[in-house]
Amino acid sequence: MKHILISGGAGSVGLAIARRFAEDGYHVSLIDRESPKGAEVLARLHGDGHEFFACDLTRIDEVQKTIAKAVETFGTPDACVHCAVEPIVREPLVGMETGTFQKQFDVSLFGGFSFLTETAKQMKEKKSGYIIGITSSVTDVNSHAARMGAYTCAKFALRGLLRELAHELAPYNIHVHAVAPGLMQTPLNADLPDRIYDAAEAGNPMHIRITPEDVADTVHFLCSEDAKSLTGLSIPVTGGGDMTI
Repeated sequence: MKHILISGGAGSVGLAIARRFAEDGYHVSLIDRESPKGAEVLARLHGDGHEFFACDLTRIDEVQKTIAKAVETFGTPDACVHCAVEPIVREPLVGMETGTFQKQFDVSLFGGFSFLTETAKQMKEKKSGYIIGITSSVTDVNSHAARMGAYTCAKFALRGLLRELAHELAPYNIHVHAVAPGLMQTPLNADLPDRIYDAAEAGNPMHIRITPEDVADTVHFLCSEDAKSLTGLSIPVTGGGDMTI
């Protein structure tokens, strides 16, 4: 059986991805901060042979031990998805404290660096694998996102990390992509009023509301044999909100 590692596995997007891959017969390793909901999350996955690993991505020692445990349990991962992110700080950049700005990078970028590169070490030995980072449509040049500048900067930085990994790992048959969802009604955006989601739905050409399941389907395709000739892409999941052709 194949094996997928998912950071932020207890969150809406991480869980949707986990469920999609579990349905396809993968062993799923969910990685998230220590949570009493670990067993509850696993119970929502199809089949057996899945594990929840409590891990603070900001601690490299914990990341290394967690990935080693996952590899020992299920073998070298075939796919790795970085979904984990800090809560969004909705403040203007001007006047923001440096510590607040830096905190937006702790999990998304620096945690992602540790998580993805440690996993890549395993994949390089196998000379195959798929690495996906969940970025955001805020990295699109036409994005109108407001009062979330620190989050936007962190997602741009993650996209840069993924681009460099795509170049570095391509000779090892490791495919690296970014998936950039539009606004989704998840706990990450629980502070937003309903009218914001209505406007986002009305504003994209397809007039659809983006869901974590849409993201999961895109990730699943990028980690399949159908996408074996692709690497280094940033895929917007926005209902056509930021077309690239």
